[in-house]
Amino acid sequence: MKKKILVLGSTGYIASSFIKNYKNKYKILASVRHKRKSEHKIFHNTKIIIEDILKKNFAKHKEDSIKAVVYSISLNAKESEKNYQLSKKINYLAVKFFCKFVKKYNIKKLIKLSTVKVYGNQPNFIITEKTKTNPKDNYSKHILNADRYLENFCKKNQIKYHILRVSNGFGKPSLKSKEAQKVLVNSFVIQALKKREIQIKTKKNIIKNFISINDVVKCINFLISKNNVQSGVFLLSGKKNKSLLKLAFEISEIYSKKYKKIIKVNHNFDSQKIINPNFKINSNKLKNIGFSNLKKNYNQDIKDLINFYSKI
Repeated sequence: MKKKILVLGSTGYIASSFIKNYKNKYKILASVRHKRKSEHKIFHNTKIIIEDILKKNFAKHKEDSIKAVVYSISLNAKESEKNYQLSKKINYLAVKFFCKFVKKYNIKKLIKLSTVKVYGNQPNFIITEKTKTNPKDNYSKHILNADRYLENFCKKNQIKYHILRVSNGFGKPSLKSKEAQKVLVNSFVIQALKKREIQIKTKKNIIKNFISINDVVKCINFLISKNNVQSGVFLLSGKKNKSLLKLAFEISEIYSKKYKKIIKVNHNFDSQKIINPNFKINSNKLKNIGFSNLKKNYNQDIKDLINFYSKI
Protein backbone atom coordinates (compact mmCIF):
# COMPACT_ATOMS: atom_id res chain seq x y z
CA MET A 1 0.00 0.00 0.00
CA LYS A 2 1.06 3.57 -0.66
CA LYS A 3 2.16 5.60 2.36
CA LYS A 4 -0.27 8.34 3.35
CA ILE A 5 1.54 11.68 3.54
CA LEU A 6 0.00 14.86 4.94
CA VAL A 7 1.37 17.98 3.22
CA LEU A 8 0.81 21.31 4.96
CA GLY A 9 1.11 24.46 2.87
CA SER A 10 0.35 22.44 -0.25
CA THR A 11 0.01 25.39 -2.63
CA GLY A 12 3.43 26.74 -1.65
CA TYR A 13 6.48 26.68 -3.91
CA ILE A 14 8.22 23.62 -2.46
CA ALA A 15 5.16 21.67 -1.30
CA SER A 16 3.35 21.92 -4.65
CA SER A 17 6.51 20.72 -6.43
CA PHE A 18 6.71 17.75 -4.06
CA ILE A 19 3.07 16.86 -4.73
CA LYS A 20 3.49 17.14 -8.49
CA ASN A 21 6.54 14.87 -8.48
CA TYR A 22 5.40 12.27 -5.94
CA LYS A 23 1.60 12.11 -5.92
CA ASN A 24 1.74 8.79 -7.77
CA LYS A 25 4.19 7.32 -5.28
CA TYR A 26 2.33 8.37 -2.12
CA LYS A 27 -1.26 8.80 -1.06
CA ILE A 28 -1.18 12.57 -0.63
CA LEU A 29 -3.41 14.37 1.81
CA ALA A 30 -3.07 18.04 0.81
CA SER A 31 -4.03 20.74 3.30
CA VAL A 32 -4.94 24.06 1.66
CA ARG A 33 -6.67 27.25 2.82
CA HIS A 34 -8.44 28.14 -0.41
CA LYS A 35 -10.49 25.78 -2.56
CA ARG A 36 -9.72 27.63 -5.81
CA LYS A 37 -6.00 26.81 -5.71
CA SER A 38 -6.74 23.17 -4.95
CA GLU A 39 -8.51 22.81 -8.30
CA HIS A 40 -5.20 22.89 -10.20
CA LYS A 41 -4.37 19.71 -12.11
CA ILE A 42 -1.40 18.87 -9.87
CA PHE A 43 -3.91 18.06 -7.11
CA HIS A 44 -5.76 15.48 -9.19
CA ASN A 45 -5.58 12.08 -7.46
CA THR A 46 -4.94 13.71 -4.10
CA LYS A 47 -7.30 14.16 -1.18
CA ILE A 48 -7.84 17.81 -0.32
CA ILE A 49 -8.41 19.21 3.17
CA ILE A 50 -9.59 22.82 2.95
CA GLU A 51 -8.65 24.07 6.39
CA ASP A 52 -6.59 26.81 7.98
CA ILE A 53 -4.02 25.56 10.48
CA LEU A 54 -4.56 28.70 12.57
CA LYS A 55 -8.29 28.12 12.96
CA LYS A 56 -9.75 26.28 15.93
CA ASN A 57 -11.52 23.78 13.71
CA PHE A 58 -8.31 22.63 12.02
CA ALA A 59 -8.17 18.82 11.92
CA LYS A 60 -11.80 18.57 12.96
CA HIS A 61 -11.93 15.15 11.34
CA LYS A 62 -9.58 12.32 12.18
CA GLU A 63 -7.26 10.90 9.54
CA ASP A 64 -5.83 7.49 10.27
CA SER A 65 -2.57 5.92 9.12
CA ILE A 66 -0.62 9.08 8.27
CA LYS A 67 2.98 7.94 7.98
CA ALA A 68 4.63 11.35 7.69
CA VAL A 69 3.93 15.08 7.55
CA VAL A 70 5.68 17.53 5.23
CA TYR A 71 5.37 20.91 6.96
CA SER A 72 5.91 23.71 4.45
CA ILE A 73 4.04 26.71 5.84
CA SER A 74 5.83 30.06 5.94
CA LEU A 75 5.56 33.77 5.18
CA ASN A 76 8.47 34.98 3.05
CA ALA A 77 11.20 37.26 4.37
CA LYS A 78 9.99 40.42 2.64
CA GLU A 79 6.42 40.13 3.92
CA SER A 80 7.69 39.07 7.35
CA GLU A 81 9.71 42.26 7.63
CA LYS A 82 6.63 44.33 6.79
CA ASN A 83 4.46 42.69 9.44
CA TYR A 84 6.07 41.33 12.62
CA GLN A 85 2.84 39.94 14.08
CA LEU A 86 1.85 38.14 10.88
CA SER A 87 5.35 36.68 10.62
CA LYS A 88 5.14 35.44 14.20
CA LYS A 89 1.68 33.98 13.57
CA ILE A 90 2.53 32.08 10.37
CA ASN A 91 6.21 31.26 10.84
CA TYR A 92 6.11 30.33 14.53
CA LEU A 93 2.69 30.06 16.18
CA ALA A 94 1.31 27.86 13.38
CA VAL A 95 3.85 25.17 14.31
CA LYS A 96 2.83 25.31 17.97
CA PHE A 97 -0.81 25.09 16.99
CA PHE A 98 -0.24 22.13 14.69
CA CYS A 99 1.69 20.17 17.31
CA LYS A 100 -1.52 19.99 19.34
CA PHE A 101 -2.98 17.74 16.65
CA VAL A 102 0.02 15.48 16.06
CA LYS A 103 -1.07 12.95 18.67
CA LYS A 104 -4.62 12.96 17.35
CA TYR A 105 -3.31 12.00 13.91
CA ASN A 106 -0.93 9.47 15.51
CA ILE A 107 1.87 10.87 13.34
CA LYS A 108 5.24 9.14 13.60
CA LYS A 109 7.42 11.38 11.41
CA LEU A 110 7.59 15.13 10.77
CA ILE A 111 9.62 16.85 8.05
CA LYS A 112 9.77 20.62 8.46
CA LEU A 113 11.11 22.97 5.81
CA SER A 114 13.41 25.60 7.27
CA THR A 115 16.11 27.98 6.01
CA VAL A 116 19.87 28.49 6.24
CA LYS A 117 19.10 32.16 6.94
CA VAL A 118 18.92 31.24 10.63
CA TYR A 119 22.76 31.34 10.55
CA GLY A 120 22.91 34.96 9.38
CA ASN A 121 22.38 37.02 6.23
CA GLN A 122 25.91 37.15 4.82
CA PRO A 123 28.05 34.63 6.71
CA ASN A 124 31.73 34.49 5.77
CA PHE A 125 32.52 31.00 7.01
CA ILE A 126 31.58 27.36 6.52
CA ILE A 127 28.15 26.54 7.95
CA THR A 128 27.40 23.15 9.48
CA GLU A 129 24.49 21.90 11.57
CA LYS A 130 26.56 22.74 14.66
CA THR A 131 27.14 26.37 13.67
CA LYS A 132 25.72 28.87 16.15
CA THR A 133 22.49 30.38 14.86
CA ASN A 134 22.39 34.13 14.26
CA PRO A 135 19.02 35.18 12.80
CA LYS A 136 18.88 38.80 11.65
CA ASP A 137 15.26 39.44 10.62
CA ASN A 138 11.69 38.58 11.58
CA TYR A 139 11.54 35.71 9.11
CA SER A 140 14.63 33.84 10.30
CA LYS A 141 13.96 34.56 13.99
CA HIS A 142 10.45 33.13 13.86
CA ILE A 143 11.48 30.17 11.69
CA LEU A 144 14.24 29.34 14.20
CA ASN A 145 11.81 29.56 17.12
CA ALA A 146 9.49 27.19 15.28
CA ASP A 147 12.36 24.77 14.59
CA ARG A 148 13.28 24.72 18.27
CA TYR A 149 9.70 24.25 19.42
CA LEU A 150 9.14 21.37 17.00
CA GLU A 151 12.41 19.74 17.99
CA ASN A 152 11.59 19.86 21.70
CA PHE A 153 8.03 18.66 21.11
CA CYS A 154 9.16 15.68 19.03
CA LYS A 155 11.85 14.69 21.52
CA LYS A 156 9.38 14.87 24.39
CA ASN A 157 6.79 12.78 22.55
CA GLN A 158 9.24 10.37 20.86
CA ILE A 159 8.31 11.43 17.33
CA LYS A 160 10.88 11.22 14.55
CA TYR A 161 11.64 14.62 13.02
CA HIS A 162 13.80 16.06 10.26
CA ILE A 163 14.31 19.83 10.06
CA LEU A 164 15.59 20.61 6.59
CA ARG A 165 17.43 23.94 6.37
CA VAL A 166 17.53 24.77 2.69
CA SER A 167 19.63 27.30 0.78
CA ASN A 168 18.18 29.40 -2.07
CA GLY A 169 15.84 27.14 -4.01
CA PHE A 170 14.91 27.97 -7.57
CA GLY A 171 13.31 26.43 -10.62
CA LYS A 172 10.10 26.16 -12.60
CA PRO A 173 7.14 26.31 -10.20
CA SER A 174 4.32 23.80 -10.31
CA LEU A 175 1.76 26.54 -9.69
CA LYS A 176 1.69 30.11 -10.95
CA SER A 177 2.27 32.19 -7.84
CA LYS A 178 3.73 35.48 -6.68
CA GLU A 179 5.76 33.53 -4.11
CA ALA A 180 7.74 31.73 -6.81
CA GLN A 181 8.32 34.98 -8.71
CA LYS A 182 10.06 36.49 -5.67
CA VAL A 183 12.70 33.74 -5.52
CA LEU A 184 16.02 35.37 -6.46
CA VAL A 185 16.93 33.31 -9.55
CA ASN A 186 13.34 33.33 -10.77
CA SER A 187 13.13 37.10 -10.32
CA PHE A 188 16.29 37.60 -12.41
CA VAL A 189 14.77 35.50 -15.20
CA ILE A 190 11.53 37.51 -15.08
CA GLN A 191 13.49 40.78 -15.27
CA ALA A 192 15.37 39.50 -18.31
CA LEU A 193 12.12 38.57 -20.06
CA LYS A 194 10.15 41.70 -19.21
CA LYS A 195 12.80 44.44 -19.18
CA ARG A 196 15.72 42.98 -21.13
CA GLU A 197 17.92 43.78 -18.16
CA ILE A 198 18.74 42.39 -14.74
CA GLN A 199 18.99 44.86 -11.88
CA ILE A 200 20.86 43.69 -8.78
CA LYS A 201 19.43 45.72 -5.91
CA THR A 202 21.92 44.92 -3.14
CA LYS A 203 24.84 47.22 -2.37
CA LYS A 204 27.23 44.28 -2.06
CA ASN A 205 28.26 41.50 -4.43
CA ILE A 206 27.29 38.60 -2.19
CA ILE A 207 27.99 34.90 -2.64
CA LYS A 208 24.95 32.68 -2.16
CA ASN A 209 24.24 29.00 -2.60
CA PHE A 210 21.51 27.92 -5.01
CA ILE A 211 19.72 24.59 -5.24
CA SER A 212 17.22 23.27 -7.76
CA ILE A 213 13.69 22.89 -6.41
CA ASN A 214 13.77 19.39 -7.91
CA ASP A 215 16.70 18.49 -5.66
CA VAL A 216 14.82 19.82 -2.63
CA VAL A 217 11.79 17.61 -3.25
CA LYS A 218 14.06 14.63 -3.93
CA CYS A 219 15.53 15.13 -0.47
CA ILE A 220 12.07 15.27 1.11
CA ASN A 221 11.21 12.01 -0.63
CA PHE A 222 14.49 10.50 0.59
CA LEU A 223 13.73 11.38 4.22
CA ILE A 224 10.21 9.97 3.96
CA SER A 225 11.43 6.75 2.38
CA LYS A 226 14.28 6.02 4.79
CA ASN A 227 13.12 4.68 8.14
CA ASN A 228 16.58 4.41 9.68
CA VAL A 229 17.54 8.11 9.45
CA GLN A 230 18.04 9.61 12.90
CA SER A 231 16.08 12.69 13.94
CA GLY A 232 17.78 16.06 13.70
CA VAL A 233 18.61 19.15 11.68
CA PHE A 234 19.99 18.74 8.15
CA LEU A 235 21.52 21.36 5.86
CA LEU A 236 20.59 21.09 2.18
CA SER A 237 22.59 23.07 -0.37
CA GLY A 238 23.45 22.98 -4.06
CA LYS A 239 26.74 21.90 -5.58
CA LYS A 240 28.07 25.39 -6.26
CA ASN A 241 28.08 28.88 -4.83
CA LYS A 242 27.61 31.89 -7.09
CA SER A 243 28.02 35.61 -6.58
CA LEU A 244 25.00 37.71 -7.51
CA LEU A 245 26.93 39.24 -10.40
CA LYS A 246 28.02 35.87 -11.77
CA LEU A 247 24.48 34.53 -11.49
CA ALA A 248 23.05 37.51 -13.36
CA PHE A 249 25.60 37.17 -16.17
CA GLU A 250 24.94 33.42 -16.49
CA ILE A 251 21.19 34.02 -16.85
CA SER A 252 21.90 36.83 -19.32
CA GLU A 253 24.08 34.50 -21.42
CA ILE A 254 21.50 31.69 -21.48
CA TYR A 255 18.76 34.18 -22.44
CA SER A 256 20.92 35.76 -25.17
CA LYS A 257 21.68 32.39 -26.77
CA LYS A 258 17.98 31.54 -26.89
CA TYR A 259 16.59 34.85 -28.13
CA LYS A 260 19.65 36.39 -29.83
CA LYS A 261 19.17 39.52 -27.74
CA ILE A 262 21.51 41.24 -25.32
CA ILE A 263 20.52 41.48 -21.66
CA LYS A 264 22.10 44.24 -19.60
CA VAL A 265 23.23 43.54 -16.04
CA ASN A 266 23.05 46.61 -13.82
CA HIS A 267 24.14 47.04 -10.22
CA ASN A 268 24.96 49.72 -7.67
CA PHE A 269 27.64 47.90 -5.71
CA ASP A 270 29.84 49.96 -3.41
CA SER A 271 32.58 47.69 -4.71
CA GLN A 272 32.57 44.57 -6.88
CA LYS A 273 34.68 42.90 -4.22
CA ILE A 274 32.90 39.89 -2.75
CA ILE A 275 32.30 40.46 0.94
CA ASN A 276 31.87 36.82 1.99
CA PRO A 277 34.38 34.78 -0.06
CA ASN A 278 34.65 32.08 2.64
CA PHE A 279 30.93 31.30 2.65
CA LYS A 280 30.07 27.64 2.22
CA ILE A 281 27.29 25.29 3.34
CA ASN A 282 28.43 21.85 4.41
CA SER A 283 25.76 19.25 3.55
CA ASN A 284 27.92 16.25 4.47
CA LYS A 285 25.44 15.11 7.12
CA LEU A 286 22.90 14.34 4.40
CA LYS A 287 25.58 12.91 2.14
CA ASN A 288 26.76 10.57 4.89
CA ILE A 289 23.29 9.02 5.24
CA GLY A 290 23.05 8.39 1.51
CA PHE A 291 21.56 11.50 -0.08
CA SER A 292 23.83 13.01 -2.71
CA ASN A 293 21.74 12.96 -5.90
CA LEU A 294 22.22 16.65 -6.68
CA LYS A 295 22.53 18.37 -10.03
CA LYS A 296 25.93 19.81 -10.90
CA ASN A 297 24.70 22.01 -13.78
CA TYR A 298 21.60 24.18 -13.45
CA ASN A 299 21.50 25.54 -17.01
CA GLN A 300 18.54 23.37 -17.94
CA ASP A 301 16.60 24.59 -14.91
CA ILE A 302 17.20 28.18 -16.01
CA LYS A 303 16.13 27.33 -19.57
CA ASP A 304 12.97 25.75 -18.20
CA LEU A 305 12.35 28.88 -16.12
CA ILE A 306 12.75 31.10 -19.18
CA ASN A 307 10.30 28.94 -21.14
CA PHE A 308 7.82 28.92 -18.24
CA TYR A 309 7.77 32.67 -17.59
CA SER A 310 7.88 33.59 -21.29
CA LYS A 311 4.38 32.07 -21.59
CA ILE A 312 2.85 34.05 -18.71
